[in-house]
Amino acid sequence: MITIASGRWEAHVDPRGAALAALTHDGRDLVLRRSTPGRHLPYAGDLLAPWPGRVDGGSYTWEGRTHHLRIDDADSQVALHGLVDDLDWQVAVSGADWVTLGVRVEDAPGWPFRLGLQLSYTLSDAGLSVLLEAFNLGDGVLPWGVGFHPYFTSPDPIDRTPLWLPATERLVLDDRLLPAGRVPVPGSAYDFAAPRDLGDLVLDDAFDGTPRDDDDRAWMGFGDLRLWWGASLPWLQLYTPPDRSALAIEPYSCPTGALNTGDDLTRLQPGHAHVSSWGVGLAGPSTRDDGGQ
Repeated sequence: MITIASGRWEAHVDPRGAALAALTHDGRDLVLRRSTPGRHLPYAGDLLAPWPGRVDGGSYTWEGRTHHLRIDDADSQVALHGLVDDLDWQVAVSGADWVTLGVRVEDAPGWPFRLGLQLSYTLSDAGLSVLLEAFNLGDGVLPWGVGFHPYFTSPDPIDRTPLWLPATERLVLDDRLLPAGRVPVPGSAYDFAAPRDLGDLVLDDAFDGTPRDDDDRAWMGFGDLRLWWGASLPWLQLYTPPDRSALAIEPYSCPTGALNTGDDLTRLQPGHAHVSSWGVGLAGPSTRDDGGQ
């Protein structure tokens, strides 16, 4: 496990999957911890790449050819959350308060492309910032999508924790959790434009249309946490696990099913890179505070 620290902040990064294994402020856990390297709740803290969410039947067509990925969920017959969560990443460079890890994904089953990834975690007085650079190392265009899967905790039960998310659209899913259209958020049970307690709402939903600030960042709040995500991550997935011990808050570049639908899927050209970033801090002078109490 890799430890970085800055002032009152500390983070642990698991080289297995380059996952965010722990994040604390003054000793308070802000994310669900991974107890030991490589053993954790499903996808907790993981990077989801080169696609987030589900691929129907594990098959997709790209540039006229159909490819077949490994089925991860036998009940719903889907490939799930990419190829890199169980890879061993290597530390490229590091310092006391930051670390960059790298890995290559080359000619995996159902993925006949060459991809290089560099993931950086940085702590400062403002909190944690995360930067991912994805490089197309091959000769042809490749399909690219990414998501991040931290589970955030609250000192109070999540049902009694205020949620603030001024999104305008929600992706509707079918009984296999595949996309079935979009609906407006305002006025619905999913409208958290004004902060209110999460209550008993069950979530496994993707949201779009969150307003951007002058730095092209979208913002949301969960209790005293403030999260931002950059322009290359237009979607935010929220998930309440069955035990309701935390809330997964997941910035995505494209929604689930994008390898089948093409919805916000990136065509990454040879020699080009896709850069995405997100971060989290606590409500106060250094963070946007629209959702403050």
